[in-house]
Amino acid sequence: MIVNNCRNLDNCSLKISTRVLMLYEYNAIKDKCPLALVKLRLILKKMQENDICQLKIADQGSKKDIPALLTKQGYDFSVKQLDDRVIELYIKIGN
Repeated sequence: MIVNNCRNLDNCSLKISTRVLMLYEYNAIKDKCPLALVKLRLILKKMQENDICQLKIADQGSKKDIPALLTKQGYDFSVKQLDDRVIELYIKIGN
């Protein structure tokens, strides 16, 4: 979503652009590979600069394949172990 706001200051026009960032949450704990990977790729295509995706996965194949894909494609992400079987990834686009 893009929000544009225009204001007049001393007869000069100043355009201020503000972009609302999106947080995508995907709970893929019950999804098996490759479904989690396919759905994540769709989310990544929708994401814009500074958007964040929070992803939870439990499938062993997904826990291996998804970080490998993100690393290969140069995404900025972090991994947090939630319990003995579930990890949570935070993926950020851009800065």
